[in-house]
Amino acid sequence: MIKKAICCLVLLICFAFIGLKIFEKLSPNSQDNDQQIISDENKVDDQTDNEAHAENLNNYPQEINDVNNYFGIVETTQKQILDFETVDSEALLNDFVTLEWPADVYFSPLYLSDDGVVYGEADRSENRSALFLASYNCNTGEFKELKNMDGDSIYASFKILIVYENNLIFEEYNQANGIAYYYMYDLDTDMYKVIKQSENVPPHYNIADMDKNGLMFNWYDDLSTEDNKYIITYYSFAINEFEVVEEENSGHPVYHKNKWYYLREDKENMITQLIQYDMRTKAKTIIYETTGLENCMMGLYGDENNLILMMNNNSLTKVYEIDVEKDKIFYYFESEWIEAVNIKNGIMTWSGTKTIENRSRPQNYLLDLNTDIHYLFADSDLLLSNTGIAWIDLKKPDNEIAKGQLSINENSQLAYQKMN
Repeated sequence: MIKKAICCLVLLICFAFIGLKIFEKLSPNSQDNDQQIISDENKVDDQTDNEAHAENLNNYPQEINDVNNYFGIVETTQKQILDFETVDSEALLNDFVTLEWPADVYFSPLYLSDDGVVYGEADRSENRSALFLASYNCNTGEFKELKNMDGDSIYASFKILIVYENNLIFEEYNQANGIAYYYMYDLDTDMYKVIKQSENVPPHYNIADMDKNGLMFNWYDDLSTEDNKYIITYYSFAINEFEVVEEENSGHPVYHKNKWYYLREDKENMITQLIQYDMRTKAKTIIYETTGLENCMMGLYGDENNLILMMNNNSLTKVYEIDVEKDKIFYYFESEWIEAVNIKNGIMTWSGTKTIENRSRPQNYLLDLNTDIHYLFADSDLLLSNTGIAWIDLKKPDNEIAKGQLSINENSQLAYQKMN
């Protein structure tokens, strides 16, 4: 029984990547922000596409029995990231602009949009008592306050899910009261509305991706009696409503080559499955499955041309490339530790094992998935978009910068480079 309980616990940890931000500064209270709430009548996206998509949602059945089409897995010689061709990141990041940090505010970058705007948390205090969501335009240098944190902010945080066209979808979560609000923010009018509220939510993670018609992401199922259960939902831009895609414990949705992919878990039987989902027909296809702790699938990431699968193998994280046209899963490389993965425009970044001297914070990695070139990166906080890269450019060795002092002008600056 003890062995089974330990296996279940480790499997749960493997599957549910907890994307919590480690607060570098703490304290109570926040300020309310007087904002207008967007009306429910406001619509987004192209009207023709919206009408067609809304018709698809209504005309197809809500559930179809799963089918199996298992992909073959191809294992090759073990490989570490430093076994790739490795060059200094300056070979790639050599045409960037830098910006000083805004005055009288501590800004923590979280997300980079395709138009070169960095979104993140900002605090006017020294203890997170004046926390707000803000944007920093790398093209114009404009720093803008978007929304104050509601209520006590000592254990609160913002999470950016997606930026599309002129809309921002984000989560505002307060660990103290366990309430998570999901907002849609109109960046043209600075108005916003709540599109989802969850209560009794513990520390959790959200991973999101989008197609042209909507946003798919997993949220903590606050209505379930099962502990630590996540479901996958789809928010339609056409009808401004959610539909449940996967009711079983699931996460890591990725839109890739006109279909959706995600991971699903049966905790009781210790089974993880890789699902291919057709949004139009609602058909779900199981394309890979593991049982037990060995090779437990723990993460799925990708873009239009790349689909990357993470598996736990004892103490190692094994990385695989999925070829959906060949129905194959190819071994890529492995590492002792990989987290905070992001893939955009053929570039993959993550935090992992430290290989650089004078490093106290987690090390960031940058890998070109098209050329298999690893760019050795010594700075901090890589952010990707489809058109650029942003990061915190350090002015001194990482281990000389105290906790909570990273985004200060004497220690660093914000850097941004457009990519082809």
